[in-house]
Amino acid sequence: MAKFSQSWYASIVQGKNNTNSADAIYSKVPVMPWIHHRLHPILEKLFMKLGIARALREGEKIFSSKEKIDHVVLVTKGVTGRAIGSTSGETQAIALSTPGRIAAGNLNFFSGRPAAGHYFAITNAEVVYVPQTILAGLAKQDRFINELLQVQFELASLSDRVGFCCLSLLSTEDKLKALTSTWALNYGTMVYDKEGRKMIRMPVPLTRKYQILVTNCSSVWLDKVLHKWIREKNWKRDGEFVLVNPELLEPFYRWIRGCMDEADSYNYPRTLAEQILLEDEQN
Repeated sequence: MAKFSQSWYASIVQGKNNTNSADAIYSKVPVMPWIHHRLHPILEKLFMKLGIARALREGEKIFSSKEKIDHVVLVTKGVTGRAIGSTSGETQAIALSTPGRIAAGNLNFFSGRPAAGHYFAITNAEVVYVPQTILAGLAKQDRFINELLQVQFELASLSDRVGFCCLSLLSTEDKLKALTSTWALNYGTMVYDKEGRKMIRMPVPLTRKYQILVTNCSSVWLDKVLHKWIREKNWKRDGEFVLVNPELLEPFYRWIRGCMDEADSYNYPRTLAEQILLEDEQN
């Protein structure tokens, strides 16, 4: 794994203000694949207060293979992964948890069943473990906390569902557009390049290894797509950051909006660029 600088880590800790406001339950940001909605600010404060912090090394498991998943885990720094299959490279489905997102513990919170998947650190990471029993007790006592948790877990499940849809229905290039769009929505800022073109600037979305695992494509196909984007001046590396032409990603954003029957009534912006600009104004 490439060693990212502190500025890269800081850029994904800060992220965008695309979660709910403190006095609202429902977020106005579209559900995107592979990265869940950021934890509601009230829940985030609660997790930080109740949880036990732990540092993870790259590749370290969040739960051991024989350990019961009885905590909800929040990422505070770095990136963790959740996967169906092994973590040795041949897994068929992997998703990402970045700072402010749940890393594990949401799938079996109410049922208590064994959770499906493996959870591990993709980069050096810091997480907070909150016992499910404590959260469940609070949910029984506080109706608002209960509703916040249910909405958060539902958004996570919807994101995972969208991720599986992308893997099943999209071409390799479109899957890479999906991953780039999700990363841009969370970490992108609209800027102008040296040629005066409006571009999205964002920290590079991890490394080739994890771009391949998330999109479930071969290294050959990934390189072919990225070289095409570079040749067409739609993708340009700038150290640990990248400039991406928003027009490249708009077809995926239109597709994801089209998958949502109530996208218009929910007032989602019609383009990804508008969504990012809206978030830029709020930050």
